[in-house]
Amino acid sequence: MSEKSINVDLETPIKDGEKEITTIEMRQPLLGDLVDVEDTIGGDNAFTLAFISVLSGISKDALRTLTLPDYRKIDKAMRPFINPQKALAG
Repeated sequence: MSEKSINVDLETPIKDGEKEITTIEMRQPLLGDLVDVEDTIGGDNAFTLAFISVLSGISKDALRTLTLPDYRKIDKAMRPFINPQKALAG
């Protein structure tokens, strides 16, 4: 898997300890990143991760490595399982 990243040049540098930061490089987020954040603040992605794991037989650890575009594709594909009427409407 090739890692995608984005760089954001800061208008105003920030400091992390003694290190001055002028550019922030962020790697492509994974489903596990969303879950980690939600474990701190709560959210639906942890539920969806567990649900996909139960439905697919794939471990949660493996699913945590999904890229967000792939996760969104899976999430959209499983909507008919969760709410058939809404899936038919839109």
